[in-house]
Amino acid sequence: MRFKSTLFLAVVLAALCAYLYFIEFPGNEKKKKEEEAKQTVFSFSESDITQITITGAIKPISLLKMLDHPETPWKITAPIETVADENVASSFASMLARLKIIRTVDERPSDLTPFGLNPPFHSIRMILKGSNNDLLEVGSDGMAGNGLYARVGNAVYLVESGIKTYLSKPLKEWRRQELFRFVAPDVQSIHIEGPAGKIALFKKGGAWTGNSEKADPSKVMSFLGVLSSLRGDEFIDENKTETIAGLGDPFFRVKLSSGTVAEGSFYKVATKPEWIYAATNPDMPIYNISSERFEEINKPWAYFKQDLSPAQIPQ
Repeated sequence: MRFKSTLFLAVVLAALCAYLYFIEFPGNEKKKKEEEAKQTVFSFSESDITQITITGAIKPISLLKMLDHPETPWKITAPIETVADENVASSFASMLARLKIIRTVDERPSDLTPFGLNPPFHSIRMILKGSNNDLLEVGSDGMAGNGLYARVGNAVYLVESGIKTYLSKPLKEWRRQELFRFVAPDVQSIHIEGPAGKIALFKKGGAWTGNSEKADPSKVMSFLGVLSSLRGDEFIDENKTETIAGLGDPFFRVKLSSGTVAEGSFYKVATKPEWIYAATNPDMPIYNISSERFEEINKPWAYFKQDLSPAQIPQ
């Protein structure tokens, strides 16, 4: 009888162990992973971030949020001082604030080397309101190609890999590249001085006129579209006043009025005919754009003039 009782208890114990192993433990593990997937690495929000510094394979890049400058909300402070692309900077800040944990790898690892964290590939320091700060150290890709190893405090996590695209961006992609900022439908007047002469375009009641004649609104909007899409290929950030003085007189000028004024002066240098230099705002760099790109805005009055249909031509 004792043998049968012992055998019965052993069977029950084995069944219990099997239940825990196949039913409870996987369920708990699954539940734990689901809970971790809902967790973010940090508890702050995007609006709490006032400064971000990225160090790693590239030169350190520091971004400063300008709370009192809605027109230029993000500024690059290192390695140069210039206006940042707010879409890129804001998107990165938002991604950091929402960065999710895929799973906890080790809460206190004895060796960080297997995770690419000795030293880390990248470090991201975030300064928050109230002078608090957080540090995210980023290592190698996860073994299954799912996520990145990252360290916060003593713990190593596997986190979403979306931030990786930002960490390899060169300085050019962090800075504001467009020459002009305006909303095309809000523009009320355009003044152009260039090789094709002087052109003054005015909008009244939704209609455009120029040189006392009707202008084609689709051509005007096309011109504004090209102007707003101009991007610098290279940038001059130092000694801008001296550089502009050395360029001589501008050969092309454009001025837009839309409540605020946007204007730019364009220069040619005989030794570099493939480049056009453009200066817009004292706070912005001197831009280099290709001469081919410039030709897209170098338009004569005939381009803007509204073509008359045969029925409109005076007899």
